[in-house]
Amino acid sequence: MSTTLLKRQQQMCNFITWREYTVVYRRYASLYFIFCTDNIDNELITLEIMHLLVRALDRYFDSVCELDLIYEFERCYGIVDEMFMGGELQETVLTEITTQAAECEMDELTRALNEANLL
Repeated sequence: MSTTLLKRQQQMCNFITWREYTVVYRRYASLYFIFCTDNIDNELITLEIMHLLVRALDRYFDSVCELDLIYEFERCYGIVDEMFMGGELQETVLTEITTQAAECEMDELTRALNEANLL
């Protein structure tokens, strides 16, 4: 699948049918974001959700890059956890997503410091 997506030209459609699924992808600078959805899901809404995720990551990391996704994957999962529950979109307010993710990270840091008796 990755080879197929990388070979596609920029002006081509962002949707590919694969088995019984629809693959929705979009390139942001050097990053590719790929969602695999059921055929009954709306592809345009999926693109909007993808854009919201990228905006949230950009806000959280001050312009997200591949190194953030690799070395800070726990934080990325935190953003995804704030947006989705059970595979369904739950939160769409950008400030709420990033604020809640930052609060969860602070709670984890506080808990770790308490366990180490540093607080």
